[in-house]
Amino acid sequence: MSTLGTLEVLDKEALELIHATSLEILEEIGVKFQEEQSLRVLKEHGMSVDEKSGIVKFDSDYVEYLIKKAPKEFFMYAQDPKKDLRLERNSVFFATANAISLIENGSKKDISKNDLVKYIRLSDVLDGVDICVGANFYEAPKSTWDLFEFEVMLTNTSKHLRPVIGTPMGPIAVLEMAAEVVGGFENLRKRPILSMGYAADAPLRWSSTAIKVFIESAEYNIPINVESEPITGCTSPVTIAGTLAVANAEVLSGIAFNQMLKEGRPCVYSIGFTHTMDMKTSTCLSATPECFLIAISGAQLARYYNLPSLSWVTCDSKAVDIQAACEKALGFSIQAMSGNNIIWGIGSMEMQASLSFEQMVIDNEIACYLKRIVKGIEVTKDTLAFDIIKDVGVGGNYLSNIKSLLFSREYYHKEHSRSALFDRRCRHDWEKNKKDMIARAKERVAEVLKTYTPPKIDKDIRQSLKRIIEKYTKQVN
Repeated sequence: MSTLGTLEVLDKEALELIHATSLEILEEIGVKFQEEQSLRVLKEHGMSVDEKSGIVKFDSDYVEYLIKKAPKEFFMYAQDPKKDLRLERNSVFFATANAISLIENGSKKDISKNDLVKYIRLSDVLDGVDICVGANFYEAPKSTWDLFEFEVMLTNTSKHLRPVIGTPMGPIAVLEMAAEVVGGFENLRKRPILSMGYAADAPLRWSSTAIKVFIESAEYNIPINVESEPITGCTSPVTIAGTLAVANAEVLSGIAFNQMLKEGRPCVYSIGFTHTMDMKTSTCLSATPECFLIAISGAQLARYYNLPSLSWVTCDSKAVDIQAACEKALGFSIQAMSGNNIIWGIGSMEMQASLSFEQMVIDNEIACYLKRIVKGIEVTKDTLAFDIIKDVGVGGNYLSNIKSLLFSREYYHKEHSRSALFDRRCRHDWEKNKKDMIARAKERVAEVLKTYTPPKIDKDIRQSLKRIIEKYTKQVN
C-alpha cells in the first residue's frame, strides 16, 4: 500500500501555531451553541457558559483531553457486510455528495425523486464509490424531506449511508428507519450502517439542527462528521492561516462536545469543505488552489490530532467539460495524496450546488485510478519474476514464452487496471467510432441503470419505513 499524507503544506511549527491560536479562540472568544440542552451538557463539563448569549468558552486543557478520547480508526458499516469500510490512517474512501440541482443535457433543474433514485443506484454500482450521500428532491414535503431522502437511500443501495439531515425531526426519524432495516436499535448500535454530521454555522456557531444531530445519534455511537465550511473573507479571515485557525476551532469545539455526549465516539475531522470568495464578483468558489491548500491542511491537522479526515472535491464549472475534468482530477488526486480519508464529490459540480450523472461516471474512473495508485506495488519473490526473466533471456519475447504467458494470466488482472469509460483503443479502432468522453459517459449511465438490481429488502420492512415517515409527518403538520 502507498503511504498517504506525503503531500504536506504545513511544517510542525505552523501546525502547533494554528492549534494554539484555535485554543485561544475557544478560550477567549468562544463558540455559540444555539440549543438549551447543549448548554447544560457543556456547563456540566465545566465550560464557561453564558446562558443569555449561548456563547461557551472552553478550557484548553480539557479540549485537548477530550480530543484524545476520539478513536483514530473504526468501522463504517454497510447493509451488505462485504461493503463495510475500515477507516484508518492509510485508507481513502470516495463518496458522492449533497446537491440541490441536477445538470442534465446542458441545463440545470431541481432534483426529482426519480433523479435521486438514479443517483443512489449509480452510487451503488460504481466501484469508485464507497459511501452514498443523500440529497433533497423537490416533491418531498419541506418539513420531513430528509426522511423521504433516507427511504430512497435505504432501498436503493447496500453501501454505507450518509444522509443529509435538515429538519428538527430528521435525526430521530432517520435512526428509527435505520433500526427498522437492521432489525432493531440494539443491532444498529452494534453495526451502524450510517454516519451523520453537520457543518458549523460560521463563524463560531453551532445551530440547533446540528446539535440535535449530535445529541440524538450519540447514544447509538453513530460515526459523526464534524465539519467546518467557512468562506474566506466572508465568514472567516481572508488569509488562509486565519481561516484555518477559525475552522479548526469550530471543529475542535464540535468534537469536544461529541466526546462529552459519549466518550470514545467515532468522529471525523473536516475543514475540507471550505470555500474561497472571489472578492471582485462575490462568488463562492470551491476548486481554487487555495481550497486545495485548505483541504491538504485539514488532512495534516487531522493527523496532528490522530483523527480521520473528510474533504469535498467539486468543480466551479457549470457543465461537464474540460474545466470540470481538470478541476475534479486535480482535486481528487491532491486530496487523496494529502491523506484525506473520506473524499466527497463523485458527481459534484458548480461549487457543490449541483450534480451530474455523466460527471459521476467520469469521477468514478478518476477514483478507481487513485485507488489503484494507493494500492501500490506488490514486491515479492514471485512478482519480481526472476525465473521468467531468466527463461525469456536477452532479446526474447515475453508474449511468445509459455511461462511468461501463464504468469501473465495469473497476474494481469491483479496488477493492471481496466476502464469502463476512458478510451484506450488504438487510432485505427477509434476512427471507426469517434465518440467523445461525454457521449461515452451518457452511454455508461444508461447501461448501469438498465442492468441495475436493487438490494432485496423485505416488503414488510418497506411498509414499516413508510409508516415511520407518515408518523413523523403527522407530528409536524
